[in-house]
Amino acid sequence: MLKIETKGNKYLYDNSSGYYIPFNNELKKVLNNKSNNIEGIQSELLNKYLKLNVFSEYIVKNKIQYWDEKYIKKLIDDSYFMNLQLVLTGSCNLRCEYCMYSDKYPDHINYNNHNMIFDTAKRAVDLFSINVKNKRDKGINNAPSISFYGGEPLLQFDLMESIVDYAKEQIPDIKFGITTNGILLTERIISFIIENNFTIAVSLDGYKANHDRNRKLANGANTFDIVWNNLKKIIEFDINKDVEILLLCCVDKYTDLLELADFFYENYDIISRCNVRISAINQLDTTYYEFCEKKYACSQIYEKQNQEKSLEVLRDRLEKQYYGDKTNTILGPFFINEISLLVGSKGTSRLPLNNSCIPGSKLTVLPTGEITPCEKTGNKCIIGNVLDGIDYKKISKITYKFSKLMATCQEKKCPIRRVCSACFAYLNESDNLQDGFCKLEIQSKSMLLKKICENLEKTPDYYEIFF
Repeated sequence: MLKIETKGNKYLYDNSSGYYIPFNNELKKVLNNKSNNIEGIQSELLNKYLKLNVFSEYIVKNKIQYWDEKYIKKLIDDSYFMNLQLVLTGSCNLRCEYCMYSDKYPDHINYNNHNMIFDTAKRAVDLFSINVKNKRDKGINNAPSISFYGGEPLLQFDLMESIVDYAKEQIPDIKFGITTNGILLTERIISFIIENNFTIAVSLDGYKANHDRNRKLANGANTFDIVWNNLKKIIEFDINKDVEILLLCCVDKYTDLLELADFFYENYDIISRCNVRISAINQLDTTYYEFCEKKYACSQIYEKQNQEKSLEVLRDRLEKQYYGDKTNTILGPFFINEISLLVGSKGTSRLPLNNSCIPGSKLTVLPTGEITPCEKTGNKCIIGNVLDGIDYKKISKITYKFSKLMATCQEKKCPIRRVCSACFAYLNESDNLQDGFCKLEIQSKSMLLKKICENLEKTPDYYEIFF
């Protein structure tokens, strides 16, 4: 459990239940008694909490789970996930400084000339359609979807067209999505995306200076103007608003968050049409931040920002509705981590894989035809191929290892285990969490949980404006 102290109060964040417990003298006395031997303590207060599943991690230990191939298949078939992600190419027309394909992430897959062929894609769709049928036979009727990823998937647009046509024949109610850098969005491609009701995720790092310092063409040219104009074209062409547009905005220590918010306000007619997702550039297993330190050491333009102070200014703007009736739309994305943590910390037990998905519950197919749990794992966690299908024995082995890892986290009494982001994507070659992951995760989640408490102290319905 995590101890949280605000200006006026103390709380315990309980891993078992997700509750925030007022930490008063009575509770302190109970928990200090008998060296935390909860089972041996007789307390009316404690019994009340135990009925709410609070403190149960002191009684119920995380079991190291071994799931055999048959049970793994059942779990996957019973999963509500129905998504196939096709990595059409390892090539890209951009050379973004923070991209996981770049040389800043030496332990990840690099740019390559591997392109998927139609036969590989066809086999992947066939495998997926069987998966969808099995789920529907069990009464699971979630909308199935196929997402296109890269590299830059639009470099293989002709292939994408063929896959869409074939997939619609196999699964008539199939949905589609694409993650793109936005450079190749011609009128023909935009029309195709609209006609087939795609969800499109476009990478745009906010205001021009922030975007252009990292997201450049292979020849070094800036890209903001191209992407921005193409984004406006999508909105212009999509008269009936059939297309869901996600705007993926990456920030780092050099991003001026106040300027970013003002950019959203000044371009509200465009931004309000998008679902904006702001995410910090990964700090683990990368030389990106060392690169920035050297590159901007003498810069008069790009200076390190006090992000914590900027967020407090934005929080003040939120509370005062600084941008009028546009405020929640503009500032909501800056606080999405708090909102997600508040909502996601509730619910059932996370044992034994904690918050990780079960490998194989959704499928990512690489250009080579190898199957991996998601695009973030690259080629370091292969769980099958389109010729032989899913390797349930392999999944059984890796889930067992991960279960052991999560049991260790409980034994070490990790204070934020319930809301930890650990998953297969964060494992290194030794099947351990990447160096620095736990320290960074505890630091960031502890700060967010404390902020949630402070805000709810102000008013219990503080976050209602986002729902």
